[in-house]
This record gives sequence, C-alpha cells and structure tokens, in this order.
Amino acid sequence: MNYPHSFPLWRTNGELLPGGAPSRLVLSSVGTKWNDVVVEQHQFPNSELADVMFKQHVIAINVGQSITWEFKKEGQFRRFFKVRGALSFSPSHQPISAWLKAEKGMFANFLFLTLDSVFVRRVAEGLEFDADRIELIEQQRSSDPTLHHIAMALRVGVQSGAALDRIYGEGLATALAIHLLREYGAAVLGPKRHYGGLPREKLVRAVEYIQDQLAADLTVSGIAQAVGMSPYKLHTMSVSSIRAILRVISKEFSAYLLRDCSSRRRPEIVL
Repeated sequence: MNYPHSFPLWRTNGELLPGGAPSRLVLSSVGTKWNDVVVEQHQFPNSELADVMFKQHVIAINVGQSITWEFKKEGQFRRFFKVRGALSFSPSHQPISAWLKAEKGMFANFLFLTLDSVFVRRVAEGLEFDADRIELIEQQRSSDPTLHHIAMALRVGVQSGAALDRIYGEGLATALAIHLLREYGAAVLGPKRHYGGLPREKLVRAVEYIQDQLAADLTVSGIAQAVGMSPYKLHTMSVSSIRAILRVISKEFSAYLLRDCSSRRRPEIVL
C-alpha cells in the first residue's frame, strides 16, 4: 500500500507524518497537464489519524461501501455514517483527529480532490471577493450534488485520458473553487454584478483565437488573454456568451479532427 504523496499528511506542529496513512492507489491525475487540481482515488483499511493536517484544501468523497467516520470537532468526538456520496471537506492547515471504520474485511474507497490555497485565493480575487475575509469551513455532508458532479467529471477525465487536455482540468478546477467559496465559506463579500455577456467584438476575438489554436494546447487563460480579461472573469459572463464560445470549440474541434491539418482552411466566423 502507498499513500498519496501528492497531498501528504503533516503533523500540526509542521512535521511531515512519516509514511502517512496506509492506502492502495486506484487512480491519480499526477503527471498530467492539470496544474490546479489533483484527483486521486484510494482504498483505505481501518485507520486512525491524530493531530494531523493537509497543507491543501482537500475534499474526500466516499465512492464505495458505507463506513463509519468518527472525528473530533470543537473538543468533542462525533460520529458520522458516511454512505456512498457523503463527503468531508478539510481546509488547509485544519487539524484532523479521526477514526475510519469499515466493515470487517472491507476497504473504504475515497475519491480525493485537492486545491492549493493560493489558487483558490486567485479565483476569489478574480470574482472580486475580499480574499482576506474568506474563511473556508471544515464540513461533513451526506451529499453535495454540484460538487459530486464536478468530482465525477474530473475522475472520468483521468480515466478517459481527458487529463491530457489542460483546458478540461482548468475549467473544472475553477468551477470547484467557486463552489467551495460560495458554499463552504464564511464572511464572504458578494461579487460585483456583471450584466450582459461578452461584447460582440470580444466574442469574435475569442472565436478567432480558438480557430488559430486548434492544433495547439488550448487553455482558458489563453482565451481570456486574447479577449483582454482574467480567466476568472469568464465565469461571471452571461450563459449565452459561455455557450457561444463552447459551441465554437465543439464545432471547430470536430471539424479539425475530420480534416488534414496541413490542408486546413480557416472557416468563416458565424455568430
């Protein structure tokens, strides 16, 4: 068994926990083009953690049989029965003391999503939140449909090879960070409202950039730079603008796959 060294456990005094917690690695996004999110699935035997922490924001989703999770919070021990789909969210540097209990002869099966706190802060600032007043709160939830959909899309990306596509990981990592800020944060200022979508000239510029970069590594940050805005501002645009860009990506990439790159002719832009 091995431990996810991509997001190791640390003692609360700052020392690395030797060996971490025993686990069997099932899948990992480590080594892909995804820079902002790490996705790993692990199987754990019954285990105990005392006074440890992660240095990243970590989400653990139960993707296997129901297990019992006993943990210490505010000086008191609590028990949480984790059914399939239940999750734990541990903010970075949050002390953890917990006991994992699976059925005899069974392993607990968890899907982990980790985000660096610096990345989440950048997303918050891009959304015009006051990052200094945001505090993400440790939580145990029986379900979170939105987070679950993002997590499953990331897992499928690793399984299918979409992890080789940087824009796939960037988009889902940003959506995950926004969800955490809105649903797991305290004392968050609301963002300034943006009315309407991308101006037509910026939408045309985005389409032109997509057409020019089909044979290259297309990224959200590249599209944002081409239209003169931050990557995170794209997430505040109206649904119609986002759909227009996605339609172009789908249409142009499909056409690109069907023709020889050497004879590719620049298609006319239609909005």
